[in-house]
Amino acid sequence: MIKRITILIASLGLALSATAQQSTASAANEPQPSQTSQTIVTLKGGQSFNFTDLLAFGKSRNDMLPLLKSQTGLMAVAEELAMTRALVVEGERLNVLNKSSDGQPQSPLDNVYALAVYRKIAGVCKAPDSDKETRRFFDENPQAYAIPAQVQLERIIMPANAMIDNFTTEAWLALQMQAVSGGYARFEALLARAQKAFPDLGQGDLGWMLLQGQQPLIKALMAAEPGEVLGPLRDGDYWYLIKVQAKRNTRNPSWEEVRVQAPRRALEYCRETQRERVLTDLFQRYEVKINKSAIREQAKTFSIY
Repeated sequence: MIKRITILIASLGLALSATAQQSTASAANEPQPSQTSQTIVTLKGGQSFNFTDLLAFGKSRNDMLPLLKSQTGLMAVAEELAMTRALVVEGERLNVLNKSSDGQPQSPLDNVYALAVYRKIAGVCKAPDSDKETRRFFDENPQAYAIPAQVQLERIIMPANAMIDNFTTEAWLALQMQAVSGGYARFEALLARAQKAFPDLGQGDLGWMLLQGQQPLIKALMAAEPGEVLGPLRDGDYWYLIKVQAKRNTRNPSWEEVRVQAPRRALEYCRETQRERVLTDLFQRYEVKINKSAIREQAKTFSIY
């Protein structure tokens, strides 16, 4: 069964990136002013941020830079921008003083000030003090230790701006997938052709991937059966076909399996749920809205780098 998904793949640990990436975009790929002025994030009171603001925010933080290469990554940056602004506003409401400079936020998206506010309102997470406390946490929170479903994947990767057999790579992949769907071609034959045409892009096995998150691709992989193919999919400057080779279902490990890592996992789980609680509360209080359709459209029009 073939599923055509018109989404961009995020930075999901799929090793989908090609061996070499372009460091700068061509002039034709640069966003135009009319594109970047579109509102992406809004908050209560008429506050808004456009796509230019989104890119500037992402480029200002090293941990955000890899996310600027795909649609779902841009969604994550937009969420982080919105949370940063909401934290700054919340800090001003609570009169939180930053120990740096004069104690006030230095910009609407002051990351240092936002972090200080987050630490004040989120509380402190601590690992369990003893093996007994850790075991009790394990018994009361099995979801914290559940091992997510996994899939073993193969990929075909082709540059979006290339040609193959007198077709664009997008058109070629779409036509070949129709042939696979009708039983007239096999994925293995397409993979062999891709290896011959683009041998330096790392065709084939991607290994095992944990299925975590709510992104459309993750949901599609969760629903897929071994042997199913997803695509064509676009991520940045490349088109992909992804084949599900095998699957492992979600399972709850035994105490002995996780005993050594259990205290650290308890701390991680506290921080994960803590952030989700703070984000939900702030987004409701400040009526945060993210224009996902605008991000999807922007992501189709140009490369970030």
